[in-house]
Amino acid sequence: MQSPRGSLLIVSLWMIAILTILSVSIGQHVRQKISLADRIDRRNWLRGISETGVFQTLYKLRKKKEANEGYHSLNDTYTGAQKDCANVVVGEGAYTISYPYRDTKAGELKTHYGVEDEEGKININMLYAKVLIPFFQKVGEIEEEQAQEISYAIVDWRDTDDSLSHPKYGAESDYYEDLETPYECKNYKFESLEELLLVRGMTPEIFEKVKPFITIYGTGVVNINTAPREVLLGLGMDDSLADKIMLFRVGPDGEPGTKDDNVFIQPTGWDAELVKYVKMTNNDISLLNQMVAAGRLGINSRNFRIRSLGIVPRKQQALEIEAVSDIDGKILSWSTGVPRRMTPSELGQAAQTTQNA
Repeated sequence: MQSPRGSLLIVSLWMIAILTILSVSIGQHVRQKISLADRIDRRNWLRGISETGVFQTLYKLRKKKEANEGYHSLNDTYTGAQKDCANVVVGEGAYTISYPYRDTKAGELKTHYGVEDEEGKININMLYAKVLIPFFQKVGEIEEEQAQEISYAIVDWRDTDDSLSHPKYGAESDYYEDLETPYECKNYKFESLEELLLVRGMTPEIFEKVKPFITIYGTGVVNINTAPREVLLGLGMDDSLADKIMLFRVGPDGEPGTKDDNVFIQPTGWDAELVKYVKMTNNDISLLNQMVAAGRLGINSRNFRIRSLGIVPRKQQALEIEAVSDIDGKILSWSTGVPRRMTPSELGQAAQTTQNA
């Protein structure tokens, strides 16, 4: 027969075991809650820093509008000064307003500090097929027939009727409804660049090549002060004229977006400005004037993409917000990323900024 003391010991041991299991379970649950709260707090902290960058930039855009300069360029003092855009300190963190671009001369990706001009791009909502065809040929690196197929299909996708813009290359609902996964032609303007992947003839490979140079914002008039070389070529310029315009724009140091950049500040007389810096042929002047007369080129912009990267170096965390705004400060699109670890490059730049400060 078991003694009372032995029974009491067994019961006590069971109670200790149960309490231990309960404590471990509660501790694990509390740790999960604390971890979740920490992630939410960190996300909110990073988002606040990134949002500060966006709202500071919106303020600068409104200040630019008030200045009424009548033009926009890559070295804009309101929205393109590196000292005002790179690692701007906010509490224990900082934000950077920048975007990547490909240096066609060096053949490498570089960073431009400031807002990205959406009107330095090809507007797929506004431009007609005859303008889009050479763009997709040159920038998408495809044959003329495929470029025609994509360009006329773009026009049919965004127009409001069911008539083909071209009997061979156009595409309305009849075409899309016969696909393996059928859908209707939108018959309305593009509301995101990714919609282009639904258009006849478009492939992911072509899309990735043209994506940095297309937009859905603006009037379709391309800003000659901010357009990349690829866009100038896509509009119908030859290599010679596009190179001369780029050479004029970068100024003596050969770098875009710096103080010595040359800028077209008047809506006319560009050929006279160019001849001061580069040798212009009669063909160059004629081609440039034709494009101006056709209304394809301008010097002003109203819509800008803001990429604001918020960082907290102490925690090695980063979060990016990408927004598009007009010059009045009206938000046209907004996308918030997710927290991630800072890259070695970002950590190095943050450390350098701290030392310089």
